[in-house]
Amino acid sequence: MPLPAVADEAAALRRRLDLDGIWGNFSEIGVRQELTDWQWSAEFVHIAAKPLSSESSVALMLGRRIGDWTPYAGYGWAKTSGAALAPPSWGAALQPLLGPAGAAQGQALGAGAAQAYNATRVQQSSWSVGARWDFHPQAALKLQWDEVRVSANGAALWGHASTDAGRARVASAVVDFIF
Repeated sequence: MPLPAVADEAAALRRRLDLDGIWGNFSEIGVRQELTDWQWSAEFVHIAAKPLSSESSVALMLGRRIGDWTPYAGYGWAKTSGAALAPPSWGAALQPLLGPAGAAQGQALGAGAAQAYNATRVQQSSWSVGARWDFHPQAALKLQWDEVRVSANGAALWGHASTDAGRARVASAVVDFIF
C-alpha cells in the first residue's frame, strides 16, 4: 500500500490478530490454610496464547467457621496484559487513493479489526461475600453475592463482543455433595 502510516497500522493489527504459530501456556499456583476456625486462600493464574493474548488473575478469600456455618469474603481481578487497540483513523489518508466509499470501507475494516481484538480482552475485578452451611456430613449449601466491575475493552469473560465498561451483581446458591 502506498500509504506508509496506514500500511504500518494494518500490519500491526494483523500481527495482533494472527493465529499462525499460536501456542498456549497455563500456569497456576495456589495456597489454602485452615487455622482452627479461620481459613484463607490465595490463587494466581497466568494464561498465555501467544501472539494473541496474555491474561493474569488473582483470587483471595478469608472465612471463619462458626459451628456449621462459614461466612467468607473474597476479592479477585483478571486482566489482559498490554493496552487495548485504538481504532485506526485511516479515512482521510485513504480517501485520495480509494475515494470516499472505499475510504469508508477501509476505515470500517480497521475499526472492526481493532474491536475484534479488544473483545477478546479481560479487565475486571470483583468482591464476593457469602456463607457456607454444612447441613450434612456429605453436603453443604453455599450462598454468595458478587459485585463485578468490568472495564472498557475487558468483557471477554462475559461471552459477548461488547467493548463497553459495565458491572454486574450476581447472586448464587449451590448445593455441594460428596459421594
